[in-house]
Parts: sequence; C-alpha cells; structure tokens
Amino acid sequence: SLTINKNIGGYLDLSKLRIAQNLILPEIIGGDLELGCLKKVENLVLPKIVKRGLNLRSLTNAQNLILPEFIGGYLDLSSIQNASNLIISQNISGYLSLQNLTTANGLVLPKRVGSFLDLRSLLSADTLVLPLEIGGNLYLDSLTSAENLEIPLHIGGYVDLRSLQSVDGLKLSYGFNLNKLRCSNDIKNEIVENPDKYFMAPSINEEKIKARL
Repeated sequence: SLTINKNIGGYLDLSKLRIAQNLILPEIIGGDLELGCLKKVENLVLPKIVKRGLNLRSLTNAQNLILPEFIGGYLDLSSIQNASNLIISQNISGYLSLQNLTTANGLVLPKRVGSFLDLRSLLSADTLVLPLEIGGNLYLDSLTSAENLEIPLHIGGYVDLRSLQSVDGLKLSYGFNLNKLRCSNDIKNEIVENPDKYFMAPSINEEKIKARL
C-alpha cells in the first residue's frame, strides 16, 4: 500500500503505477498529478484539488472514475473508449483529450475547455453537447455526418471536420466564423449558399445588442 497523507505543493509523479489498490492520495496536489500508466481506477480516490494537469491517459474505461472537484490544467483521458457516466462538470483550464472515444453516450462535458478538445475518434454527434467555449482546436476528425452536431460560437482555433460527407443536421452558432471550419470545399460552399439552414438564430441578448448598433 502507498499512503501520501500530506498535501503536495508541486508535481506528484506516479507514472509507473499500474494498479491503484490501497493507494491513498492527499486532498490537494499543487502541480500536475501523473498517473499515466494506471489501467484501472477501482478503489482509487483522487484528490479534491489538482491545481495543474491530471494524466490518466492509459485508462480505457471510466467506470468508477470520480474526478477531482477542481482541475487547474489539462485532463488526459485519451484511452477512454466508453464514456458512460463520465461527468466532467468542472471547467478544464488546459486541454481535454478523449481521443479514443467513439460515442458520446453518457458523456457530460464541462462548459469551458481552455485549450483544445480532442474527440477525433467520435463516429456520431448523437447526445453530444459541446462546451460553450473552447480555447483551442476542436478535433472531430472521424465524423462523416453532421446530424445533431451543434458548433459553439467561442472556439479559439479551428474545427476539424475533415471526414464530413454530409452537412445535414449541422447547427452553427450565430456569428460563427466559417474560416474556422476545416472541411471539404463542397461542404463549406453548401453552408455559404444556405446560411439560414445551418446558422442558428441569434439569442435574445444578441438581438438586443444588434438593435442598439
């Protein structure tokens, strides 16, 4: 068993750990928490506060995963294949990697991701509710259909839709910059020629601002 009772002011490297059995962590980690080789989270109680990044990149299943109440940096869950009951309710200040996830069923994303959001293996946008704000790129490389896909307005980088074959069902936030879309010219031309079909109506607040100008 491994017990770390005292709060850690900086980086905690447990990168060689594969099993969390009898692991007791402190409530506060002042830097990154490195658990990159951990395969299972059974009986694992994570700290309440991780002030920088949390690396859980080897986990393939989110079952029994209870995330910290606060994560001040990135969250790497890049091997998760099933997001059932995975709730990421707190804002993520850094990147959020879910790059092996193929379905969004059961996934609850935060309202804000400070850097990129990696959903590059997602095959369908069904049940997907994206954050209101993404500070970097949004990777949706594997989507072939835009059905049920709503793209938020506030994206700091580009949206990767390189595999998109059908734009039917796509909803773009009012005022979204089409230069941020990475998709085929045919897809982009379809949107440009039929903006009322793909752009959502402005919100009440946006209408009020527009009326004042």
